[in-house]
Amino acid sequence: MITFLPLLSKQTGEFAFDLYNLLVLKVLKSETKMTHINWRLINDFCISVDPMKLKTRTQEVTFNNKGREKTSELASVLETWYAQYSKSLFALGDYSACLKICQDAFANITKMHYSNEIWFSRRMAQCLKMQGDIASAITKFEKIIVRKSDWFMLAELADLHSQSGNKEKALLLMHQAMLQPGELSYKVELLEKLGDLYTGSENTQL
Repeated sequence: MITFLPLLSKQTGEFAFDLYNLLVLKVLKSETKMTHINWRLINDFCISVDPMKLKTRTQEVTFNNKGREKTSELASVLETWYAQYSKSLFALGDYSACLKICQDAFANITKMHYSNEIWFSRRMAQCLKMQGDIASAITKFEKIIVRKSDWFMLAELADLHSQSGNKEKALLLMHQAMLQPGELSYKVELLEKLGDLYTGSENTQL
């Protein structure tokens, strides 16, 4: 497919254009549903794709939910490509490229779907953290949690404040994260970090 797509992209006409987009979407969806995702394969595939050839228009689908018909708007092929490409870059540790792809997504996608504006922003914050720019990562996460304050988002922001030396803010956010809905079994690492902060402040009883 990586070999075939560049050849197909040279073809003109509506059929070739639709086929190109169909193949890109099928590969991205099938590969990211694997139990063990091969991010290197997805990255190589995304590199072989010409984003200028991808559809920007969305599609509406109607489905039945508990006896009621509902209409949902699906993300464009271009938005899907940006999402999976940025995920692969982050998974492979190419943080500079991941930041650029996320920035390009914001520049080229007018309306995002599936809360992608949140996930792209989070990915950017995580890249900044990995690059050592803790202050910028905190600023970006502060904006994210205004819109989405899931426990893991709060926990990530708490970890950033802890790294920056703001233990008081980190403790507050960790407690907020613990009180947010979420399986306790997923919060084991959060509990451990909370205990470490209390131990570091010589508050061993807590």
